[in-house]
Amino acid sequence: MTMTISAATARLARQLPQAEQDIDQALMALTTLLNSMVAARSAEGVAPGTGEMAIQHVGKAIEGLISASGEVAKAHGRLRKIHQETGLADIGDCPSGSATLTETARLAV
Repeated sequence: MTMTISAATARLARQLPQAEQDIDQALMALTTLLNSMVAARSAEGVAPGTGEMAIQHVGKAIEGLISASGEVAKAHGRLRKIHQETGLADIGDCPSGSATLTETARLAV
């Protein structure tokens, strides 16, 4: 079964912003977890290095999500460019061009 262009763009318009929100939610969950882990090891009687490897693993997971967020923002920008070139339906609140996460964050300040 072949999907029409309008159906495909409508699907993208729903899914792309949701994917961006999901990544943000995961980032918030991991940063909250990291904060709790660091707070837990500052409890009385806990050695300073306790849980260091676990903290590093969560830190790497955060780094991965930041990278994923940037890549999704770039994909969103590319899809916006396709929209502009073809006149197809809009795909949601788009970043300009192929904005990176850092550029998007800087613009939000």
